[in-house]
Amino acid sequence: MKHLDDDITEELVKLKFSQFGPIVSVKIMRRPDGSSLGFGFVSFQNPESAIKAQETMHGMLLGMFIPKIIYFLYYK
Repeated sequence: MKHLDDDITEELVKLKFSQFGPIVSVKIMRRPDGSSLGFGFVSFQNPESAIKAQETMHGMLLGMFIPKIIYFLYYK
């Protein structure tokens, strides 16, 4: 994801994305001061959940900004 708020939390992302399926991990990339660099990653347990999240959340409001979900990766 990109275009995330400076103060976005992993907990909020997990809350919003967990409706699509089991989440393995959420990682927001951060500056040394703890603020978001504006991008992060959500890893789902299965590819169907990732596809549904991408289709649904791309362009939806998350915090104060609209994230852009560019692509997803699935590892077995």
